[in-house]
Amino acid sequence: RLLAVISDIGTVAVENSQLFQKTRELAIHDGLTLLYTKGYFLERLKEECRRSKGKDRPVSLLMLDIDCFKNYNDKFGHIAGDIVLKRLSLVIQQSVKKYDAVTSRFGGEEFSVVLLNKNMKDALKIAENLRKKIENTKIILRRIETNITVSIGLAALPENAVSEDELIYFADRALYEAKQNGRNKVVGFSRLAIPG
Repeated sequence: RLLAVISDIGTVAVENSQLFQKTRELAIHDGLTLLYTKGYFLERLKEECRRSKGKDRPVSLLMLDIDCFKNYNDKFGHIAGDIVLKRLSLVIQQSVKKYDAVTSRFGGEEFSVVLLNKNMKDALKIAENLRKKIENTKIILRRIETNITVSIGLAALPENAVSEDELIYFADRALYEAKQNGRNKVVGFSRLAIPG
């Protein structure tokens, strides 16, 4: 009987541990896209920037925003907008999986990618390849084949920024510049733009 009681306690402990792990996973992943949440992303970015300074290695941040996303919602409905967000998240994950990267949904139709050990030059190439892949991805919405484009802004530490807050600010400014200059572009904070 003692072994049965000990076995039952062990089973409950294992089940509790698994439940805790599942709960933690749900808390750090966006329910729609399954990418990391903004809160978890901000924690990881802070941690990676701190590590970067200690090991003298670069960290680059890509901020992506779907161009004219409201038009998809207006034309096809909000469910179609969700399909676009899911499809984009898959393309982002597949495109950066060979790199040491952290992907997240930053909010609404905005996404972020942290590239570890990648300087501005490398990040610009990766971002441009990602932009092209997204532009060439076909999405079926209400039996109509369409595609989306994104604008991407990026900044790198230590090239542009000295903290995670600056990194976000400068990548966001570069994103704004990409949107202001015609969309479907990659703009690095260094003002180097790659036409779309």
